Amino acid sequence: MIPDTIANHPAILASVLARADLPEIATAGSATWHPLLRASLPLMDLTGADYIRVVAGEHTVVVQRELDSLVGVIFRTGDQISKSIHRTIRRVIVPPAKRGARELHERVRAER
Repeated sequence: MIPDTIANHPAILASVLARADLPEIATAGSATWHPLLRASLPLMDLTGADYIRVVAGEHTVVVQRELDSLVGVIFRTGDQISKSIHRTIRRVIVPPAKRGARELHERVRAER
């Protein structure tokens, strides 16, 4: 099940969640966007990146890997959610106990 923070966010048009412990990909939001989001998930296998961003006309797809989960969201390009989408996904997927080390690493890396 997709966390309410993502599924009910007014700027996110649709979302998908794929996890090793889920038999199927969970979806939320407008079904019109689900095929595009599902097609974007395999792109993560082609990269070593923690996330990918795909701009499709007036919309942006973000697929992000956190722990054993892949989360995909779509929103209008230029929406303010683009500034915080990675943090939003991380906070709803990664438990607080595991979050601290990664955030500390990111702060140290940013200071360099």
